[in-house]
Amino acid sequence: MSWDLAAQRALDSVFRLFGKAATYTPAGGDPVEVTVVPTVPRKSGDEASAGLGRALGAGVERDLATADLRVSEATAAGIERPVSGDRLAFGGDSYAIRRVELDGDRLTWRLVLAPVSA
Repeated sequence: MSWDLAAQRALDSVFRLFGKAATYTPAGGDPVEVTVVPTVPRKSGDEASAGLGRALGAGVERDLATADLRVSEATAAGIERPVSGDRLAFGGDSYAIRRVELDGDRLTWRLVLAPVSA
């Protein structure tokens, strides 16, 4: 099995286990349904269970939510590249995308999010 195939299968497993339904809304565009793996800081300050990304040392900024979005799913949903200012909603909360990073294997977009008041 090639590295690319193994990485894609592992990523698919992570999204099956930890993925959450979300609505991605590009600025000036129509919303689309996607699956993301979110990391949201706990309001209580409990770092022990603050999320998978932080537990793995994935460079999550303190006090900012993030969400990983598969490149393949984004492309299939018509999202060529997520951009700052687009919106993402999941778990009853809405966020503005503050920054976008592509992982080294080019399989996921890391969306750094800022909360948006309803």
